[in-house]
Amino acid sequence: MAPAVGVLDAAFEVAAQLIENTPEPKDKEALASTLIKMKGDTLVGPYDFGGGPVPNVHVNPIVPTQWVKGEGKYPFDLNIIDNTLAPDVDVTGELQPLPGARV
Repeated sequence: MAPAVGVLDAAFEVAAQLIENTPEPKDKEALASTLIKMKGDTLVGPYDFGGGPVPNVHVNPIVPTQWVKGEGKYPFDLNIIDNTLAPDVDVTGELQPLPGARV
């Protein structure tokens, strides 16, 4: 099964920030030393590569999400529908049936 779009988007957000903040982005050592200092937010939540289980690693909590019609600036929102495995993560919506689904 392929990873969720939100997680892939977040990976590209972090990569773009890493390249933007590294003085020599073609230098592997420079990338690694910049990454360990990086903290920020992505579509799927905050990250901190200096506070992970090992240097340059960040672990996201696993929570079920669902794309729904957006209520603000964007056409879609990514709702967190359950936080049983990660109680520190806020639930932002309830599971909605797919359009046309019989419930």
